[in-house]
Amino acid sequence: MPPQKDLCGEHGKAIAILERDTASQWAAIDKLRNRLPVWGTVLISVLTFALGFTLNYTVMAARMAMLARQ
Repeated sequence: MPPQKDLCGEHGKAIAILERDTASQWAAIDKLRNRLPVWGTVLISVLTFALGFTLNYTVMAARMAMLARQ
């Protein structure tokens, strides 16, 4: 049975679409691989909170000390 030449073009288009989809899926996976892990995000959040709390407490203590001197 000879190959059907009219189906080759259709299959070629489908293969090209699948290859493009596969490439875009791997690009999305690589973006997920290269992002900061969850523990790193939590650590940055905790450190930011500690810094903000410390600065706020320091400023409030300095203001209270200034008011106490008056």
